[in-house]
Amino acid sequence: MEELITFLFEASEKGNSQKVNEILNNDSSLIHAENEHGLTLLGISAHFGQFEVVKTLVKHGVEINAISHSKLSFIPQNTALHAAIAGAKSIEIIEFLLTNGADPNLTDSEGNTPLHIAAFEGNSVIADLLVKFNAKIIKNDAGKTPLEIAEDRNNIDFINVLNELTK
Repeated sequence: MEELITFLFEASEKGNSQKVNEILNNDSSLIHAENEHGLTLLGISAHFGQFEVVKTLVKHGVEINAISHSKLSFIPQNTALHAAIAGAKSIEIIEFLLTNGADPNLTDSEGNTPLHIAAFEGNSVIADLLVKFNAKIIKNDAGKTPLEIAEDRNNIDFINVLNELTK
């Protein structure tokens, strides 16, 4: 079973949606599997920008707001939406996740919402999309809002978009 899960995660990371579909058709319970690091299939696929795999997982009924149980110190426990924004930043995937029920206000294990993650790199396109899906501006566990993170990092475009969107 462990070997099959490893194979499933490799197929997800590499974008082999056909293989992912085949494995899940044979054992639908694997949709909820985590890898040895506690990461989810949807999170891995979204992080690596594998849109066809993300669509396949959603078609198979993946829990879109599942929070990983990351055992890696540099990856907080988070949702696929967080992972998509921290990774490949595929607007197509981010919008697909949001359209299919991803909650833009869920926090990771550090209290960051997806908007906080977008603020770290100043991604104003993602900020715009998140706000359109009702992302709220809240403080993370460090007491910072996405706007404050963007200000600390001098991400002017992000600041301007967020100020404009939240008027």
